[in-house]
Amino acid sequence: VFSLFTDFMMAPSFLNLTSPLKKLHTILRHCATKTRCLRSKKTIIAICICVLLFPGIIFLSHYQYCMHYFLHSYVARPEPQQKPIRIHDDHPNGIPKRIHQMGPNNITRESWRDNQQQWMRTYSADNGYEYMYWTNDKIEDFILSTTPQLMSLYASYRYDIQRYDVARLLILNHFGGIYSDLDIRPKGLLNESVIFNNHASTILVPGMTDFGPSNDLFATAPNTKFINFVISNLEEYNHFWYVPYLTVMTSAGPMYLFEQYLRFCAMAEDNTDRVVILKYSFFNVGHSTGNSWHVWIE
Repeated sequence: VFSLFTDFMMAPSFLNLTSPLKKLHTILRHCATKTRCLRSKKTIIAICICVLLFPGIIFLSHYQYCMHYFLHSYVARPEPQQKPIRIHDDHPNGIPKRIHQMGPNNITRESWRDNQQQWMRTYSADNGYEYMYWTNDKIEDFILSTTPQLMSLYASYRYDIQRYDVARLLILNHFGGIYSDLDIRPKGLLNESVIFNNHASTILVPGMTDFGPSNDLFATAPNTKFINFVISNLEEYNHFWYVPYLTVMTSAGPMYLFEQYLRFCAMAEDNTDRVVILKYSFFNVGHSTGNSWHVWIE
């Protein structure tokens, strides 16, 4: 059973499942010929688990294949220019120097507090940045005042992290700037010549796992076509899959962002709203131990 599970996880796509399918056939044939095997409760439970996990394994294998294709085909290198592209009339430099983070009113985890303080020190007003911290109350007030038609969708999500995923899209689409999770710590100022002076309206970073670009750190100019496209499809993907992490990842998290990115790239008619993928190193950040969003699945 473990070997079968491993083979499915290693299958790069739907078209390369010969080996795991042969093993599944062998197991079922063995169970059919060995009546004693079928009488074992442990064996029956193992077979049931395999049957229940089969759709999920196929799903994850497909996304693993997509991510492999994404990393080798879509990761773009920055293209520095002598002058920044004018994307919006009110923001001639595209992405504004504004840092956004969100979380509880009182941050109890020490590492998160330290990271937040480091962001505020590094990206201070003296360095030309504005820092904005969003609590639940501030987020709800913001949505009610700017996009009240999305409040019912925002409130319908089962987990807090889903609401945070949606909120970061709405906030950055309105204000523009850079979003960072609380478990990310700046090592120093980011590479401003790359982040602010290349012809990208949105900058994403590859995820830490094989599930597409991450949404724990990204930058965007206000009111971009791409972020508006991502927001417009949120209601369509608001499904509950009975597994918390799968629900979070596909409804508004990294898997959702990845699929919308591929759809947007396929339908984009021009490069006036270009989405660029850059490495974490251009943002000059590191990760604390533990993932902040895991705490918000309650």
